[in-house]
Amino acid sequence: QRILFSTHGNLKQTIIKLIRQSSTGLNAVEIAKMLDLAPNSSLFSQIKNVAGVSREKYGGRFIYFSDTPEIYNRQKQKWVLSRQEIIDFPTDAQAVEILVQLIKHPNVTIEQLAVKVAQQGKPIEPSGSKVPQRLY
Repeated sequence: QRILFSTHGNLKQTIIKLIRQSSTGLNAVEIAKMLDLAPNSSLFSQIKNVAGVSREKYGGRFIYFSDTPEIYNRQKQKWVLSRQEIIDFPTDAQAVEILVQLIKHPNVTIEQLAVKVAQQGKPIEPSGSKVPQRLY
């Protein structure tokens, strides 16, 4: 219902420019928020083979970096430093499976939950000493 214009050209060109200008690379959710797109837009699968973009998967999420070596190296280094905690979060698929198993088995310990989730093909590591041993 809306028309948006960009000084960088079409939508793909705009996304490439945003990725190159980013200090840490961008994921689909970040790009989607900037451009008012759905994060699961088919456009993101098309960007993986576009000149100017390097796409890498970390923890079940794609991160888009510039394919220019010096920009890529800088972005990657900053991304690793700024996002280390996010890497340890479960992916969306793991989170759904965690919830499914928790609904099926509401009184399991975190360790038991991790085993049940791993049995479904989505292994997770129970971590964090401050996490309660029982989920309620």
